[in-house]
Order: sequence, then structure tokens, then C-alpha cells
Amino acid sequence: MLKESESLNKIARIISFIGNPMVLGLLVVLYIQFFHQGSATNHLLLYSMAIVVVPVGAYIKYQVDQKNFRDYDVSHQKRRNSLYRFALVLIFVLMLVFYFLKAQAELQLIIRILFLHLFISFLTNQWIKVSMHTSFNFLFAYMMMPNNLYFGLGLIFYGFVNGWSRVQLSRHKPREVIAGLLLGNFTGTLFLYFLKSIQ
Repeated sequence: MLKESESLNKIARIISFIGNPMVLGLLVVLYIQFFHQGSATNHLLLYSMAIVVVPVGAYIKYQVDQKNFRDYDVSHQKRRNSLYRFALVLIFVLMLVFYFLKAQAELQLIIRILFLHLFISFLTNQWIKVSMHTSFNFLFAYMMMPNNLYFGLGLIFYGFVNGWSRVQLSRHKPREVIAGLLLGNFTGTLFLYFLKSIQ
């Protein structure tokens, strides 16, 4: 029984690592990059990494080194607030960069929805520790559907598996994963709604 539990935890750790919002986000950015070659937004990956991913990664590492965060999952509900605030500022800067570069409307919408998603996560975190793994997974799934329905549906499936991994690793309670699922579906639906109005 113990060996079975250890095996499940190993599988859950792999799933959870791939399902980390920054890892999944980079995969989505790579996919978007592929669909927008030859435009002014061809530097999307570079801007995203330089303005958001690298600073957030460095911030988390610093907080872990200072023992303010227990680990890279940032599982402590109240300590997440500082990460939310830091990431919100960075995504806001990225929104401005995309605006002044006159990036395609779809890409600007993606960044705005990401900002909204993170802001709602921050507000909700005052009452419940929403699973960011789950919420971002479902949001990214909706963002991928217009370009590749099968990729989007695959991410939907992975969202459920990802949610299971968070509970299996005792990072979240089931209700926190469900809250993440609801949030990701809400902002994802908003994305699809506004996308129709700009196409």
C-alpha cells in the first residue's frame, strides 16, 4: 500500500510540474508564437520571458531562499498575496508593451484576460486558496481552442488530471481545485466571448 502511494505521488509530481502555470504558460506561448510568425508579435516569447516568466521565477526563488515561501509551489495562502501583486504588476507592464507595439487584437486580449484571471485569483485568495495549477490549465485550454480544438480539449482533460495531482500531493483540498476549475472556465469563457467581437 505504501509503495502504491509513493508511485502515485511520483506520477502526481510529474503531472504537477508540467501543469505548473509557468510551464504550461510557456507551452501555450510557444504555440501562439507558431501561429503568429512574421508579425510584430513574433517576439511574444521573448517579451513574455523577459517581462513576466523570468522575474516571477527569480522572485519565487528569492522568497524560497529567504524561507518566506516553503517551496516553489507557493502553497501558503496568505504568502501568495505578495506573488499575486508582483505578477499583476508585470502582466500590466506586458499589456502596455503589447499596446504600444500595436500587437494583434487577439494577443492583446490574451494578456488582458490573463491580468483579469490573476486579479480575480488575488481577490479570491483572501477567502480560499484557489488552485492556480487548475485555474490556469483550464484558461489556457480555452485560449487554445480557436487555433486547435484538439489541443484545447487535451488541455481540458489534463486540467482534471492536474487537479487530481494537487490533491494527491496535499497541496490543495478538493474544494480549492473545484474553485480553480470554476475560475478557469469563467475567464476562459470570457476570452471566447470577446474573441468573437474582435474577429
